[in-house]
Amino acid sequence: MVFYYTRNCKEGYGWANCLDIDECALNLHNCEQNCSNTDGGFQCYCMEGFKSKNNLCEDIDECLIFSPCEQNCTNTRG
Repeated sequence: MVFYYTRNCKEGYGWANCLDIDECALNLHNCEQNCSNTDGGFQCYCMEGFKSKNNLCEDIDECLIFSPCEQNCTNTRG
């Protein structure tokens, strides 16, 4: 696949008419889990049960934050 970029376009835009580049669809992002295309860029987001840190998704240990279990809590991924 050939892409036509112009040097007069702002970052995040390309092709002949400086259209928005969909970094997510073209896999031009550094998101670990999910990517959402934005006007001129992209935004990373994590699935439920994870928190974003530097475009990486870390598991949230719900046992450390809040646990309805009084004696025994086992954190599961996500």
